[in-house]
Amino acid sequence: MSANESGTGGVAGFAAEIREVTVMEDRARVVRRGAACLAAGRTVLRLAGVSPIAGDKTLAGSVLSGPKAERISNLRIVRFLK
Repeated sequence: MSANESGTGGVAGFAAEIREVTVMEDRARVVRRGAACLAAGRTVLRLAGVSPIAGDKTLAGSVLSGPKAERISNLRIVRFLK
């Protein structure tokens, strides 16, 4: 089993720059954008500095290049608190 298949692999230090911030009375919307070249299979991306109250429904991803069969099957946030 490879690191990617076990869910323990990924892209260390994945960076997603803040591109847009909208501040509202009771919350804020922060848009980050980043890119990574990934191999086929399960991959875990770790991004530090994200609010612990961020929700899965606000997470988005897309495949920018590669064979048409490539797709993103699942995106979710897993919190690791220090």
